[in-house]
Amino acid sequence: MNKMMPILMSLALFVAFYTTINNFILKVNSEVIEISDHTISFEAYKKKDIYEISKLQSFKLKEFPSAKKIYVRLIDFENKKKKYWVHAGSFDEGEKLFKKLLDIEYEKHPQSLKARARDQSPINYHRKKENKKGT
Repeated sequence: MNKMMPILMSLALFVAFYTTINNFILKVNSEVIEISDHTISFEAYKKKDIYEISKLQSFKLKEFPSAKKIYVRLIDFENKKKKYWVHAGSFDEGEKLFKKLLDIEYEKHPQSLKARARDQSPINYHRKKENKKGT
């Protein structure tokens, strides 16, 4: 038991350090997210990052639908990589936010395997229906 204590204490220290860095220095857990037709912004601890969607080189998501979380990875026009956690369940219109972020990824990367799978999915029937109305 005593031999395990230093290992457990090291693990706890590492987790605390990692969480502190992510929350207070890198500010990856967004409190406010604003999406307009042309921009997206992430705000945490009075720091706001605003991006023009059209100028983003990359906008990729890793979704965790059961937890209503999304890990956003983007590369801006200056080739800087940024990462954000979006806890959609914490927002008033979390479901709408979740879908809007997926739509932005689809628009930025329409030829990706993920986008092609989304096109073929019966779950996205509403998107196909909207596209037919527009043409």
